[in-house]
Amino acid sequence: MVWRTPKEELDPKCTVPTVKYGGGNVKCWGRFSSSGVGNLVFIDENMTGEIYRDILQKNLFESVKKLNLGRKWVMQHDNDPKHRAHIVTNWLNEKGVERLKWPPYSPDLNPIEHMWDELERRMKKEKPKNATELKHTLSRVWQGIGTDVTKNTTYQCDPTIQCGCSAQSTVLISRIVGGEAAADYAWGWIVSLQRSLSHSCGASLLTSEYAVTAAHCVYDVSDISILSILAGTNYLYYPSVTTIQRRAVTGVIIHPDFNSVTITNDIAILQFDPLNVSSSSKLAFICLPKQNQDPFQTNSALVAIGWGTTSQYSKTPSSYLQQVTVQAFSSRSTWCQQSGIANTAVSFCAGIIDGGKDTCRGDSGGPLMAFVNNTWVLAGLTSFGYGCAQAGYPGVYARVSAFISFINSTVDFSVLTTATPPSQTETTTAVLITITSGIKNTNHSIPSGNDGNAIYKPMTVMRLWFSVLSCFLLCYLL
Repeated sequence: MVWRTPKEELDPKCTVPTVKYGGGNVKCWGRFSSSGVGNLVFIDENMTGEIYRDILQKNLFESVKKLNLGRKWVMQHDNDPKHRAHIVTNWLNEKGVERLKWPPYSPDLNPIEHMWDELERRMKKEKPKNATELKHTLSRVWQGIGTDVTKNTTYQCDPTIQCGCSAQSTVLISRIVGGEAAADYAWGWIVSLQRSLSHSCGASLLTSEYAVTAAHCVYDVSDISILSILAGTNYLYYPSVTTIQRRAVTGVIIHPDFNSVTITNDIAILQFDPLNVSSSSKLAFICLPKQNQDPFQTNSALVAIGWGTTSQYSKTPSSYLQQVTVQAFSSRSTWCQQSGIANTAVSFCAGIIDGGKDTCRGDSGGPLMAFVNNTWVLAGLTSFGYGCAQAGYPGVYARVSAFISFINSTVDFSVLTTATPPSQTETTTAVLITITSGIKNTNHSIPSGNDGNAIYKPMTVMRLWFSVLSCFLLCYLL
């Protein structure tokens, strides 16, 4: 709220010019994939569920054919009411269109935000003078976005190997604190470590009988009969999910040098009765790095997942699996040192300098992962931190590469069972977005509707296609 005296309220210096002399707008539907962008379809009516269905009916399969997506592809759109309208859902079901399922509270999809920003930057250089010119300019600018941009929205996962690739594609935006909900079955190795059937920590599947977690999650447990794992789901509290598997923990092996005071050597192995692993179980196993060879460098992008709280002031775990992208810090950095790290040989720091993205209470033991050679590799285990997402205080993680000998001496990898490798899948993303452009005389600017992330690191696992349902609203001034 701004207060001004009566004499100031209409002073030109205190006002912002708005649309004058008519104005106008252009709406269009567009889509893009890792192999490039599709055409724009201009829309004259206000968007409704019926119009959205008609757009898909006329353009979706044509786009699939034009971009040579083949027979295996998956569509994704956000939960805008028009996208969830019965007329749309019924049509998609009737046509057998597979969709990535996102929870109702999921945020906008970051690959779309990436294209939003790209279009914004390019349109700032243009000076359309009317709606017709604006339409032609938008088409030209959109078609000028090449694969150097669209390929950067995806990471291609190799589904033929035994680890590090899930049955479903992974889309990253980024908030656990400052992150977002993960797509169903995108991280097939994540399990919830529970005490008396309540979530306590995260853990990662190494085989169908072993998982790795943080030692501090289990060191104080005198009776392991209270421990169990929950696998095959992103949801903690929905037992109706058909892929859920629960197993009692039958063995806990804590690193012999674990120090509960300095929280060093913070790693433990969990053993349990074998999980059922098949192509329908949606389970997968995380890859391990080589001994003393980190799968990342300083400033590398790393991904953490977990059911921890989404605020340092909350005591309740998230009901749905969250994911966040952070950066690896130099162990010699001031920020890392002030986070309380005691031994950089067995621990490291990751986060965002300005804060806003971090793991939190309940994420302990969960994986921090690097994408290397088309697979996800376990780089760290969530260990501890100063608050959650505090500026200047990155989280501290157990350095997994320092413990490969310990893991190999503890885990029986001969029991490794893998599901039938999933066929390479392309993911279609459809999202309704609005971009506003203001033009006055020859000056053109597009104020963004999103401040964006401090560091943009969208990723998708597997060959991912984004067919963007984008409603771009561009206003102009004469």
